Amino acid sequence: MENMATRNKRMLLSALLFLLMLISATGGAGPAKALTPDPLAGTSGVQFLNFGRGPQIIALGESYNARVLGAAGIFGNPASISFAQDAEMMFSFNRMIADINHSLFSYVSPNMIHDRYSFALGAIYTSFGRITARDATGFELGRKQAYSAAVLATISAKYNEHFSAAVTFKGIGERIADVYGTGIAFDGGIYFRNVLIPNLDFGASVQNIGPGLTFDKESTPLTLIYGGGFSYRPPRIPLRISLDFQKPRDEKTSAMLGAEWDVRNLLYLRGGWRERSGARSHFSAGMGIRVNNVVLDYSYVRSEFLGNTHSIALRYEFWPKKHSGESKRYRTVEKAGKYVTVEESPGSRSNNSEKTEKSVSKKESTGNEKTSAPTPQKTPSEGEDLLEF
Repeated sequence: MENMATRNKRMLLSALLFLLMLISATGGAGPAKALTPDPLAGTSGVQFLNFGRGPQIIALGESYNARVLGAAGIFGNPASISFAQDAEMMFSFNRMIADINHSLFSYVSPNMIHDRYSFALGAIYTSFGRITARDATGFELGRKQAYSAAVLATISAKYNEHFSAAVTFKGIGERIADVYGTGIAFDGGIYFRNVLIPNLDFGASVQNIGPGLTFDKESTPLTLIYGGGFSYRPPRIPLRISLDFQKPRDEKTSAMLGAEWDVRNLLYLRGGWRERSGARSHFSAGMGIRVNNVVLDYSYVRSEFLGNTHSIALRYEFWPKKHSGESKRYRTVEKAGKYVTVEESPGSRSNNSEKTEKSVSKKESTGNEKTSAPTPQKTPSEGEDLLEF
């Protein structure tokens, strides 16, 4: 039987082959595509899908493929939600230039069915304010509302403690003045934990696979993005570093670097760097503050085109396992060969200790009774009567 290291190597090679197949299938690697970029790239309304994925991801330079980000994972690598610690809800708001407001909402429930299947729901809403509408002759029709929205649903399957795969469905809608457009898209992702060496994770994803957004008889293509990356946490150091490479359909490959320092599960300090084709490289920074099971996240990034951009998010963790009160509320037990976490009452630990001590004492006394030498009995010939008890 092959050992774990050999198995992980084979799984990693399979993942890389899977990623290359996706790149080939989407046509991103063909020279004709590279020489003839999409004329609608960067101008379609569906660009809102990539405006911002929450302050966690933004602060990390958008190096999200090999990161477990809880509820924000639905906007990055959907396969990461299988390794989320707790059920979590997130609301994020991003104030951009020119009265553009970008909002996100998501909820994730990890390992909900048979400790294997995880689910997530999300929504994206971007308001562009009011724009001046004109007819075909150029006559001004007044100021009309413009917005874009999408709903997301993710299912992720964890095949073992090291590998998961997921798919996300997106329903997309957009309004520009009195014109409406609709469309669908899909995301896919895979995630490996402890690849080759402990604490080294690998992830890959493909986003916005679909026919495009349809306005009456016209169609606007989606911005297809595929990429992958690694993240690593050094032993005994609360720091995780991530490196991503992403390839949008109409741009050159970009590199992203991010780091997060975890200060006693109370404060998270984040920083990132992104090199992007056609724009200057830029740095990002952010932090997260935890109060019990509520986390406030913030990010800041300066972009060549968008200027200073601030983003905030509020996360709420349901039934947290690894934070305050864990030792009093949860314990891990083995059932049917699997380790599961069960809730315990505040006094159950002491009760369990008492029961354990009693059981040990009982076993010791039983063992003493079994192993002790039999008491010699006197015979009637010794002049004494035998008494039975």
